[in-house]
Amino acid sequence: MGKSIYETLVESENDMIGHIAYSLYKSNKIKFIENYKSEHESEFPDKVALSSFHAATLTTIPALRIQAEQILRSFTEFTLNESIEDIKEEILSEHKVHLKDIIQPLIPEKTKGPWDGFWMSVVVKFVQNLIFAIALFLLIFGASATKDFWGTMRKIIPPAKTESNILSK
Repeated sequence: MGKSIYETLVESENDMIGHIAYSLYKSNKIKFIENYKSEHESEFPDKVALSSFHAATLTTIPALRIQAEQILRSFTEFTLNESIEDIKEEILSEHKVHLKDIIQPLIPEKTKGPWDGFWMSVVVKFVQNLIFAIALFLLIFGASATKDFWGTMRKIIPPAKTESNILSK
């Protein structure tokens, strides 16, 4: 009696290609049995059919090992590429942290001026509201002045006090 398919495909316990090739063989055997059952009214293959499958498989053993090598190579390349990307991201992240640690002490702190913070925002809001109120007043007053806008403005706003005005009183 000759070697079993397992012994033919797997050369040692550490033979990954042999183990993958044996898995491919088993997958092919399951497909063969399913096809046989579909063609023979769900009847399981007899010894003659299984013997012919095994005989045909012996001729495909080199092809199974080549296919297994390709699968293992693809898996290894994919895994290595994933690992390389992970390592690149980790190195870049660590590099950024180290650069921040080195550069941060060299950057002088910004000193706050007297107008920074809360009081500056209070002054800015006050000026904004004042400008808006003046513009609104002028708009409403201008719309209500019927003939002479500037003449009406001169009547409302008293003239500036000058020395001659003060002395005449």
